[in-house]
Amino acid sequence: MFVDLSGFTRLTEKLMEKGTEGAEELSQILNQIFQPTVSLVYQRGAFIPYFAGDSFTAIFQSEDETQREQAVRKVLQTACDIIERFHHEQRDPQSVLNEHKIGIKIGVSQGNLDWGIVGNQRKSYYFRGAAIDGASQAQAQARSMEVVCDHSIGRYLYANHLSGQELPEGFVQLNLNDLQKLPAFEERDLPAVVKMPSPDPVIMSDYLPE
Repeated sequence: MFVDLSGFTRLTEKLMEKGTEGAEELSQILNQIFQPTVSLVYQRGAFIPYFAGDSFTAIFQSEDETQREQAVRKVLQTACDIIERFHHEQRDPQSVLNEHKIGIKIGVSQGNLDWGIVGNQRKSYYFRGAAIDGASQAQAQARSMEVVCDHSIGRYLYANHLSGQELPEGFVQLNLNDLQKLPAFEERDLPAVVKMPSPDPVIMSDYLPE
């Protein structure tokens, strides 16, 4: 799942005029917006390997076809919950989303991924594959408050009785009313919440300057 804020560039330009003070305010706003969304991803047993400014990539793992069907459903339900939360907060006059007119766009895909660690004295890691590329490209087709999937999700939409508007090049803008009708997961079907370990300074020194 690729998640990207809309309207954030305008806010960034406005706050950057304030210099350091604006940068700090921008960081606080970004945390306010993303923290509930990030928590929701981890509650569904997924994790986020990459943040890039006002966007992030989330990975929902599966080992076989049965797990893959569940993972796709978790992705779709998580995307729906994120959109619903943004809709709710946009109507709240006290909300940061309302004040700064911030929306969100989501792209989803599925497929095999590779990951690895590279480097010697200074290390880095990567996740790559068609699913990440597909989710990013799907997000680029979405407008604010929309969820778009690529062709790899097609048969899962049919299996879950989901519909959408066909877009060019095999992308589909999902019907949010259909997404809201997806049955909730039983507690036993949800994976354990991913809990981040406390940072290890020794491991961190392989990846980050002191």
